[in-house]
Amino acid sequence: MKNKTILEQIYYREIKPMEEVAGTSKEYVELQEEVRGKRAKFIDALNQSPKFTKFFNEMEELQALCDDMYSYDCFAYGFKLGASLLSEISIDFQTNIMRD
Repeated sequence: MKNKTILEQIYYREIKPMEEVAGTSKEYVELQEEVRGKRAKFIDALNQSPKFTKFFNEMEELQALCDDMYSYDCFAYGFKLGASLLSEISIDFQTNIMRD
């Protein structure tokens, strides 16, 4: 079986850039732990009122959708920028070869 190209691996979700990068730094992990702790306390307080708990859960779902859209836009921009850079390098390389 032939090795898949990077593009094929991305397409078939064998490489998941967003999962590879997120949460790798010590600072990020510590910040996430702090957020989880504060969120748990906040949820405990919200449980006193089901109306507010429902509202908060709906708000969290909307924020998650926004975060996903933003993450995709960042990934797409980075991918396009990388492809443009490779194209520019290739054109410069070909131009230099033709000069020689």
